[in-house]
Amino acid sequence: MKVRILSPALEEIADAAVWYDSQRFGLGRKFWELVDAELTRIESNPQAFGRSEFATQDLDIRFAVIGRFNYVVHFLIASEEVQIISVAHGARKPGHWLRRIATR
Repeated sequence: MKVRILSPALEEIADAAVWYDSQRFGLGRKFWELVDAELTRIESNPQAFGRSEFATQDLDIRFAVIGRFNYVVHFLIASEEVQIISVAHGARKPGHWLRRIATR
């Protein structure tokens, strides 16, 4: 299934990579690699991931964890694509990304 990364999620990835690189050179690149690997897994089988606490009958929202960095990828399985809604640190306020879902 095709994956589309919403621009706020892409900004979150880029900001995190820059921050990690400021902590240790090359760490931002490792973060990008792990995010990319997780997106590939999501693309190949999005239903294999756990349902979000914010999922409803109408919104199939799921999540994946990038463990080494404690980041969570929230995504919506739509009829023809998977939308990456958020890629944020696990300590962020739960559901901060809900306003990004156009169908709400």
